[in-house]
Amino acid sequence: MDRVNSRPVFDRRAFLKIGSLGVFGSLAWGDVLALRARAATNAGDISVIHVLLSGGMSHMDTFDMKPEARSQFRGIFKPIPANVPGIQICEHLPLMARQANKWTIIRSMTHKNAVHEKASYLVMSGHEPIATVHHPSVGAVIAKEKGSRNELPPYISIPGMTGLWEGAGAIPAKYAPFETGDPNKPGFSVRDIRLPMGVDWARMERRTSLLSTIDAEFKRYDASGAFDTVDAYYQTAYDLIRSPRTKKAFAIQEEPDAVRERYGRTSLGQGALLARRLVENGVRFVTVSNGYYKWDHHAKVFENLAGR
Repeated sequence: MDRVNSRPVFDRRAFLKIGSLGVFGSLAWGDVLALRARAATNAGDISVIHVLLSGGMSHMDTFDMKPEARSQFRGIFKPIPANVPGIQICEHLPLMARQANKWTIIRSMTHKNAVHEKASYLVMSGHEPIATVHHPSVGAVIAKEKGSRNELPPYISIPGMTGLWEGAGAIPAKYAPFETGDPNKPGFSVRDIRLPMGVDWARMERRTSLLSTIDAEFKRYDASGAFDTVDAYYQTAYDLIRSPRTKKAFAIQEEPDAVRERYGRTSLGQGALLARRLVENGVRFVTVSNGYYKWDHHAKVFENLAGR
């Protein structure tokens, strides 16, 4: 809490900590409205890096260990204390243990869906799958509602979508994520950010002008909006090619070797590094994964987790 002109002002976290009943009991309604307005103002125009561990880690061998359970129920890993009193996590996560004050464990989250595809749909859209509607993913909704900050796409998936649950669903396809490919591959280069070989900008401008002329005629008969979606793809590609910012944002090879090693020379590690570069350059929502259900540990749980 701070004070402005001798009036108490709370941020949203303080409001929740104190409790709404206590706050309303001591503040006038005008102060409550001022609080609400200030909370909305301070919400900020944030970016999100969403790390999707497709398939899911074993929670009782990582963040919710059961060291007091009987041997036939608990895992073989040992818990280590985090830098927040009372929190213990797996011994193979020492760096995360040192930063526990910067993340939150939600132990009350549950659902009733054990099918991977349906559960992924729920995680990405917030809805149970139904036959009549394909709900858009959260990144697609953000892309539609907030739009782009600059020439970079507002929603990006690294290395690419793990399934249709990351897509645009029932809203126009132009809000689906831009897929980068695997940033850990040697010679990594993102598609659509350079002119085709043998094509200069003068020729590109002529092509664009011709395309616009032809499209204008077809659009007169397009009631589905398909041409608008295609045009959006073309415009995105055109902006990417023209933009120095885009080339800079995707140039992960410019990162020092020491930094790349800290992130880990894996698809997920380099994906996280690329995601950082992208949000620094204005991308609103980035989903990072290491592919389709790579964390699906039905067998060799301890071997696989220890080697991550």
